[in-house]
Amino acid sequence: MKFGRNSTTEKSVTYYRCHAIIAGFAVLIAALLLVIDALSPADRSVLKVSGTDSVGYFGTAHSLLFDFDFDLTNEYATLHPTAPVGIRPKTGLPGSPWPIGYSLLQIPFLALGTFVDYLAHNPPNGYSRYALTFYYLGNVVFMAVGLVCLFQFLYLLTRSELPFVPELRRQWTCLGITLLLWPSTTLGYYTFSPMSHVAGFMAVTLMIRVWWHVKDSYRPAHWGLLGLTSSLMIMCRWQNALLLLWPFLYDSLEWIFSGPPHSLLKWPWLKTRSLFVVVAVTCLFPQFIQWKMIYGSYLINPQGSDFLQFPPRFFANVLLSTRHGWFTWTPLVLVCVIGLFYGCYKAGRVFIPLTTVLFLEVAVIGSIPTNWHLAESFGMRGLTCTLAIPGLGLAWLLFYASPRNQVSLWVVVASCTIYGLIFAVQYRMDLLPKQDWLTSDELVNDKIFLKQAYERQRQVQLATTLLHEGRLASSVSVLQNAERQYGDSRFLLEILTKAYKAMGREEEAERTRLRLQALLDRRLY
Repeated sequence: MKFGRNSTTEKSVTYYRCHAIIAGFAVLIAALLLVIDALSPADRSVLKVSGTDSVGYFGTAHSLLFDFDFDLTNEYATLHPTAPVGIRPKTGLPGSPWPIGYSLLQIPFLALGTFVDYLAHNPPNGYSRYALTFYYLGNVVFMAVGLVCLFQFLYLLTRSELPFVPELRRQWTCLGITLLLWPSTTLGYYTFSPMSHVAGFMAVTLMIRVWWHVKDSYRPAHWGLLGLTSSLMIMCRWQNALLLLWPFLYDSLEWIFSGPPHSLLKWPWLKTRSLFVVVAVTCLFPQFIQWKMIYGSYLINPQGSDFLQFPPRFFANVLLSTRHGWFTWTPLVLVCVIGLFYGCYKAGRVFIPLTTVLFLEVAVIGSIPTNWHLAESFGMRGLTCTLAIPGLGLAWLLFYASPRNQVSLWVVVASCTIYGLIFAVQYRMDLLPKQDWLTSDELVNDKIFLKQAYERQRQVQLATTLLHEGRLASSVSVLQNAERQYGDSRFLLEILTKAYKAMGREEEAERTRLRLQALLDRRLY
């Protein structure tokens, strides 16, 4: 098929073929999930619920399915969250400061997995093998739905705004962008994590897809549906409430770019937009009920009144810091944002609202004084749900680039994808600090010499085990050999310092500590 052909049959065949490719990609990811769990890289199982956030999300889904309540006492007693979740004085129930949307979406998957456990003669208690398997596969389903909605949005918007692009090129480019966002951003990493980020991505892309369909409509049912998808988006990630501004910004720019339309601010417009907001707020009732049951109030900020502090002093950190910065850890996003700014120049009515709400979300995270880096996080995970917006920026760059520049741009995209993938491998295999700024070696060199970094870390883990067993001389010997072969690292010097101290070799321990401090002093922004 040539790009120039535009028959209706060709369009429909290729369009739906792209959907089939996304479905096949989702099946492949599901298989990859099961294989990775079987291999247990770095001796870590994938299909497990641990930590604090994951326990909170899972606990709410489990409690609603099995106990029909919001009391997570028995769930916390079984799963043991790593951070304490305090008892709320008004109700006597343990807190749950996480949005409820992801838990609600996971209930059918948890129920199906429990039923399979029953058929397989496993304990049908929601904690057995297939319950966890289907719970994780729910993330793959959310990913697939989100990618389909993203592909449709990119295709329909570019068909409207860029009619000069050949049809087949449009479809395959939109598909390529959709699939590339998965490995090159936090979306890929958090597909394998039982937290709300992928569900939030699905909810946002679903809202965007519905918005594109209803934006010029005055049918109440259409705007009611948009309100429903918006409420799901908010219940997955609360900061997504900022995206409610998007339709109104779009309408306002219609006035600016096209002059005052007869319909704007007339009764049909007011009715549909009011219905949109009312439905979006009303359908948040599951969240309000959970807050009432746990905190004793229908409307509350579970994170505390001082959780956000404006102005957003850490806005630049969220984007550029080596401690999980969005551009630093997933540089393809920077390329995409450049495309967004270009889109603001070429198609401001569409791009200015999108870019505005995107950076408002960045500002919210930058306003968290104690946790703008989101603690143990691969990249800026809090912005995973917004990836459809940067994806549109990448589409604009690719469609407007000359043939020669397209080749260069695809090379940049491929390089960013490889960089992001290696970063995810480093993080997953504990080759990076989870909550600290990075050195230049950790940011660049260890990606080039990944095998060397991995072998060094294996020796550090062995030395740590020997240290705990009291075999101090063996621990020191392993670390010294590892340093000679693979160079030093913060992890190696830290364990070597502890081993020297345990042996009473204070002078050597102090020299090693100073070396460690000198390394840490070279950490980047």
